[in-house]
Amino acid sequence: MKLQQYLGGLENVGPVSTEKRVFVEDWEKQLFGVHMCMMGTGIWAWPHLRVKAEGMSPLDYFKYRYYIKWLGGMCAYLIERNYIDQAELDELTDYYLENPDAPMPQKGNPAITDRVVDYMFTGDDPYRDVALNPVFKVGQQVRVLDPASAVHTRLIGYLRNKVGVVEEVYLVSPVSMFIGACFAFISTKGFEFLVDRPKAAV
Repeated sequence: MKLQQYLGGLENVGPVSTEKRVFVEDWEKQLFGVHMCMMGTGIWAWPHLRVKAEGMSPLDYFKYRYYIKWLGGMCAYLIERNYIDQAELDELTDYYLENPDAPMPQKGNPAITDRVVDYMFTGDDPYRDVALNPVFKVGQQVRVLDPASAVHTRLIGYLRNKVGVVEEVYLVSPVSMFIGACFAFISTKGFEFLVDRPKAAV
């Protein structure tokens, strides 16, 4: 398990950012727009982003800001899937660094625009009807297992091998379509932990 998957109580990993702004620099807004287009066209999903971020070197993960991680992950993904190649990316990066006021490409595709706009209003809708049967119930005691580490995990590091009692169950989440699971808060020794992979607990 990597440090970035531990998520709680680690010391000596640098200061904690208290930045409240969603976007600090203008390019972050543009990157979010590209991300939404990739999501809306179906070539990219949240698990892809999380796999790329959690797969980073822990030192880089803690060093870089949020959208820097997005940028690296998205570029790597587009190159791996042959949407762009490394030489093209390097060439355009150098060009815009040397010509920061140069206009951006304006191609556009109305059909794709409609798909992206539709995704923005309906994709990952937390109010959609989803039929789920929770594995755990409120008041049930659970023990979290300690499975082998994966590239992407929703099992918080400090929760491994802990025993607790389910306090609340969430039947719908933005990622329920991917993991087919319920969310449950459990408490153990005065702390709250998150269980979101019922099959990883008994």
